Amino acid sequence: PTADATLESATLARILAPGDRPERGFTRTVQTVALGSVLDGTAPGVLMGDGDSLTVFAAVGGERGSVTIAGSVWQPGTYQLTEGMRLWDGLQAAGGLRPETYRGRVQVLRTMPDSTRRMFGVALPAEGGGAPSENPPLMERDSVVVYARTAFRPRRWVAVGGAVQQPDTFAFAEAMTLRDAVLLAGGVTDAADLTEAVVTRVGITGISTHRVPLDSSYVFDATAYLVRPAGSAAPDFTLTPGDAVTIRTVPGWVPPQRVVLTGAVADPGTYLVDGNEPLRSLLARAGGVTPQALPGGIALYRSAPEGGRRRVGVDIERDLVLLAGDSIHIPVMNTTVRIEGAVNQPTVVAHRSGAGIGHYVSAGGGWAQNAHRNETYVIQANGIVERGGTPGPGSTVVVPGLELEFVQPSVWSQALPAIISGVASLAATIATIIVFSNR
Repeated sequence: PTADATLESATLARILAPGDRPERGFTRTVQTVALGSVLDGTAPGVLMGDGDSLTVFAAVGGERGSVTIAGSVWQPGTYQLTEGMRLWDGLQAAGGLRPETYRGRVQVLRTMPDSTRRMFGVALPAEGGGAPSENPPLMERDSVVVYARTAFRPRRWVAVGGAVQQPDTFAFAEAMTLRDAVLLAGGVTDAADLTEAVVTRVGITGISTHRVPLDSSYVFDATAYLVRPAGSAAPDFTLTPGDAVTIRTVPGWVPPQRVVLTGAVADPGTYLVDGNEPLRSLLARAGGVTPQALPGGIALYRSAPEGGRRRVGVDIERDLVLLAGDSIHIPVMNTTVRIEGAVNQPTVVAHRSGAGIGHYVSAGGGWAQNAHRNETYVIQANGIVERGGTPGPGSTVVVPGLELEFVQPSVWSQALPAIISGVASLAATIATIIVFSNR
């Protein structure tokens, strides 16, 4: 048997031999075996038969002769209940009380013989006072709980938000200052306005707002890209539980953003823009377009809200503000115009200054039968779509087409050729008969 086996009894299940079955269907039986007596030889052995099954049960029941000490002691755990052990003895066995122990009441939870539970409390003496005046004896399965004063303290916090690296709510500590709170939040960001911080406080009389001057000492990273205020004379501001700290952002601040400029420009490449720079300014910084460029054909691609990227029509005469991720391509001069859609011969022809849509449709063989003339439009080289506009170099003239309805021929129209053929044949036959009759 294993260490947790019970030896008082085991169960032997067996199949009865055919001759031992008292009645039909009575084929199995069980026998209780005093396993311990059999093993130590004080009882005779039991002969096993074919198909027998012996079950040795595990011991049940909890720990006996013990008490549990939990909470604000140095070594909480389960301890042996010794003869005459009292409450103070159990606390000393668990290493004694911790300094933060709440001494107003220790709880003892007792399991009664009928399995009901009863609780009573005992006040402990002040620190260094020794055993309490009320020092009850402990009983088997008693559970003693000692509380710490810290368990009853409300959770106190301060919140730090705004232009900090890790805005969050942090546990409050006595004597915490504004600088401590900013440190907990990972320091300020490049967007931080270091003139002053705003601390919102909830007090007995209501909500108050405190504007706290900042200085260069709040920049913990010497390489930070920040406008640092001069001096370091700002006094420390002590926080109280529940304070909300806000580090403000510089008004109008936009983080540096990257755009890509390619094509017929003096210095193509990746550029940083400040969020307020127009396209014309970027082209000037890039040295301008080359003589081979087609300025009216600027292609700008931008991330779309629904995902992906789409082309944005660009009018160089207007100051289009660039956004992060924009890509701008300046194509080389293109002196052709493409004609597409419902024309007789879609083609590409040379651009003719001042020529209108009709000129290019004629170059494409004229309007097709299904051409929707009034809906013709021009896609200029810069991506701007104009209905009825004048095609410029590199543009595309698009003639939409009408869907021609196919009319199903009627039964009469289908039979008409056969009828005409039959009438003609009949006429020829009659003419032949007349000729022979005249002879």
